[in-house]
Amino acid sequence: MYQLESLNYRALPNGAHCGFCSHFSENVAISPQAFREALGELPAKFDATLAVEKSLLDWSYKSDLTKQIKDADKKLDLTIVTLKSLVKTQTYSQTATIATAATRVYDMLSKYKHITNKPYTDKIGDVESILRNVKAGGTYANDITTLALPEPTITSLISNLGTNVVSLKALIIQRGTQQQKKPDTTFIKVRREIETIYHQMAKIINSGAVMGTLPHFEIFIELINVEIKVLNSEYHKTRLDIVHSEPEPIETQYYTGKPINPTPEVIYKLERKKKKEDGDDEYETEIITYVLEPGKDYYLKYKDNIEIGNAQCIVSGINKYKGTKIVTFVIERRKNTGDSTEN
Repeated sequence: MYQLESLNYRALPNGAHCGFCSHFSENVAISPQAFREALGELPAKFDATLAVEKSLLDWSYKSDLTKQIKDADKKLDLTIVTLKSLVKTQTYSQTATIATAATRVYDMLSKYKHITNKPYTDKIGDVESILRNVKAGGTYANDITTLALPEPTITSLISNLGTNVVSLKALIIQRGTQQQKKPDTTFIKVRREIETIYHQMAKIINSGAVMGTLPHFEIFIELINVEIKVLNSEYHKTRLDIVHSEPEPIETQYYTGKPINPTPEVIYKLERKKKKEDGDDEYETEIITYVLEPGKDYYLKYKDNIEIGNAQCIVSGINKYKGTKIVTFVIERRKNTGDSTEN
């Protein structure tokens, strides 16, 4: 009996259709009427669900700026902490003028003592308030001038605050203009629905219930299967190879007599061509860094991870990642501990 090819439902990363609906057109040489009656609305639901998956993918691809925003936020935190620390040390100065100026600046900064705990969207306004206070002239501007020190100077840190805020705001605006509203579903839910609808159609077709009523049934199934095979093949080619990832090195582990299963963080760097802002048709390479998620992007297996010697942590890609990468680590006996667990 002719049956449908197994469909890797993740083989549809760009919302491509598997050929069901195209073969239900009245213009197809073989009449699909029996299939239309048997399958009803399933092909249309299948296509609609693929469209939802495409919207999810579009949204996720445009969320790449999230990590850059978090990094910019950390830089802002570091500058603020450094600034407060440096000012605080000057309150103990033996020079009364410097100590007084430092106290006034530190009191001003203390208004925003919880600033590093805020989400970046709320933090921006507070940092801008600091900048207005120290740049608007008057007491705080004079105090800042009084506290000028060798590197890093108070003035350079204030300047850094301004630069940090501008960078952070630009990234947030950029993400806002790129990113559409997040769809009210998840990849897991929509892919389960894709798989469910596919199997519902496959069950009807594979049962052979309409085989006797449709001329050239075998040809019709083969046409669909060819497209499914192509999609599965294309999906495999578009998956990213985990061999190009960068797992963090695993530190020396110590013998316990039991399996040792370290969990290294796995980084994947992807190069993309980006059009230069000041060039007509010129492009530059942009590096996007992803922190992969265990269970979602890869799983870990281990080899020789009990006895003293060299062991292996094997990273195997899943879903959008394929292939494997081996991270070696060493198991040693802990020195001078009186360990007697080893035979």
